[in-house]
Amino acid sequence: MAVMAHQRSGTHFLGSCIGSHPEIKYTGEIFGGGKILGSDERLWEILDRVMCGGFEVVCLDTKYNQINRYVAALLARDEVKVIHLIRRNVLRLYFSGELHTWRGRNPGGGEIPVFKFSETRFNATAQRIGGYKRQFGHMADLTVYYEDLTSSQPTYRLPDWAAATICDLAGVERLPLTTDFEKKAPVDFMRYLTGVPERLVREFGE
Repeated sequence: MAVMAHQRSGTHFLGSCIGSHPEIKYTGEIFGGGKILGSDERLWEILDRVMCGGFEVVCLDTKYNQINRYVAALLARDEVKVIHLIRRNVLRLYFSGELHTWRGRNPGGGEIPVFKFSETRFNATAQRIGGYKRQFGHMADLTVYYEDLTSSQPTYRLPDWAAATICDLAGVERLPLTTDFEKKAPVDFMRYLTGVPERLVREFGE
């Protein structure tokens, strides 16, 4: 099984919930940082290391920009079930990226600053996501939206319908899928962005 998405789309939340099932091992992001060196042998060397521990199912975290021809061939295998995770609110995804970058530069934390919105970067992100979805969307066995997983309910667990659907897809017993970490992104994210065009505020502001 694999969760496929753009960065900052909620794969950590979804993958952590999936990995709470006693029969599923969530690997986290294993294909980043140049770990795939352009060979099928290297890919399977990595997979051999994570496919251990007696789990019935292994769930990989796969970002669009990590899908080369070797990863694509893996995802296309009949036995690999692909969950396509999409974040509808591209402005919130953009903000999450800005916040993630800031936190990386400020590991000690501190008060979150107000970020100056860059329409150029936002448009590039939106276009990139659209292109990836067109390129890889056909691989999905199940498409889910981050907002549907986290709205109107606690964000430490998946809705019952999502948990049941994912367990069925994985071929494991239906159980609640939960996580024990707290989400760090501010709910009222618009207060931390300045210079956002009104049309985007109307479309994506919450």
